[in-house]
Amino acid sequence: MVGDEIFHDLFELAADAMFILDQDRVIKEINQVAYEQLGYTKDEMLGRNVSDFFPPQDAALTKSRFSKIQNHGYLIYESAMIRKDGSVFPVEIGNRAIDLGEQKAYFAVVRDISERRQSEAKLHQLEETLHAIFDGTLDGICLVNAKTLQFETGNPAFCSMIGYSPEELTQLGLRDFHREQDLPYVIEQFEKSSCGEIQIATDIPVKCKDGSVLYVDIKPNGTSSAR
Repeated sequence: MVGDEIFHDLFELAADAMFILDQDRVIKEINQVAYEQLGYTKDEMLGRNVSDFFPPQDAALTKSRFSKIQNHGYLIYESAMIRKDGSVFPVEIGNRAIDLGEQKAYFAVVRDISERRQSEAKLHQLEETLHAIFDGTLDGICLVNAKTLQFETGNPAFCSMIGYSPEELTQLGLRDFHREQDLPYVIEQFEKSSCGEIQIATDIPVKCKDGSVLYVDIKPNGTSSAR
């Protein structure tokens, strides 16, 4: 039938691995991506239980996962699979319960997410580096909401400089740090900085928690840092 031919073409041309399993989770059909991704021939995989291709800790979850699929019809989850050479790689699986003739079966789409995991690891490493710089630099750095002008956080150097804790800082806005008579100069400096006329707003008077006034140079940059 034409419909069967179209399904077969889509099945074989898909960029992701595809599995059709019987109700006992035995592999009845796979596409080329599936067996090549795992390093087997098609004949080596057909007729085997799909759990054979998962690490023990993931295979142990198979029963509960397929129970959820039976109850809800569909489940997306992350797992890992084992290649023929023993190497393990992360995957995202979308598994759906289907009717195969008069029998219940499962249709699974498996995507290799190795590149995604590598990108996530690099992003996590970058975030840790930025946090270390934020917390360790001797310059004061604060984050201010551009719309509300409320403080969102400040690094230890900034909090030490002005005498407020990070928790207290989140309850304050920019106007809480500048005396009324200083506001025209402060606004002028920030306007010049925002339009690129100057790189650093200099000698900005900042009111500390104890009432003293500290003069700082500020470089607005999406984040604000004070020296």
